[in-house]
Parts: sequence; structure tokens; C-alpha cells
Amino acid sequence: MARREQGTGAMNRERMTAILEAYGAAPARWPEAERAAAQAWAAA
Repeated sequence: MARREQGTGAMNRERMTAILEAYGAAPARWPEAERAAAQAWAAA
């Protein structure tokens, strides 16, 4: 898994892929601490 800076809200392709593989495509299932950043990344 790719390293990320903690607390920055940064999202990258590797982390997004890991979230999708682990939790599926429904944002409600994504980790709450990363949900906003993941949704913003997906919308970009």
C-alpha cells in the first residue's frame, strides 16, 4: 500500500484502489476518516 501523509486529506490512485478493493464502490462503506477525500478524488 502506498504511504500517505497523515492528516492532509491527500488521496491518490493507489489508496483509492485499496479502498475500492477493500470496501467496494459504495461511499457509505469507506472509512469515515477518508471518505470526503476519496469522494473528492473520485469526482475530479
